[in-house]
Amino acid sequence: IIISHSHKDHYGLLSYLHPDITVYVSEGVLKLIHVLNVFTHKRSHVSISKPCIVKHKASFDIGDFRVTPYLVDHSADEDRFLMLGFDCRLRLLVVSYCFDSRVRQIRIISARKVTTKEKGEFARGEL
Repeated sequence: IIISHSHKDHYGLLSYLHPDITVYVSEGVLKLIHVLNVFTHKRSHVSISKPCIVKHKASFDIGDFRVTPYLVDHSADEDRFLMLGFDCRLRLLVVSYCFDSRVRQIRIISARKVTTKEKGEFARGEL
């Protein structure tokens, strides 16, 4: 398995992977995965038991395939985040937003009321 970047939809299920399966990942992505664990509940933490570290433009072989990784900024100049917060009516909301570093501006992508399940997890300190 090759992890191209540290978005949860690319690495989120690695904890269920058999430990004998090799995971190829860059040092930077591995560090970001560890950092992102700080912001998630313990049940969602991801660790890679034996990562195979790959480097920019350093080719390696997987079976009959030769792979040459290139570092690319997948998110361009936009970092995306999720946040829980209260609106002016004290309703608990989930807000998806991004920070565009080119213009130093926050843009709200979406906002919605939390579900009953999320509200309970928030109250118990699990979110």
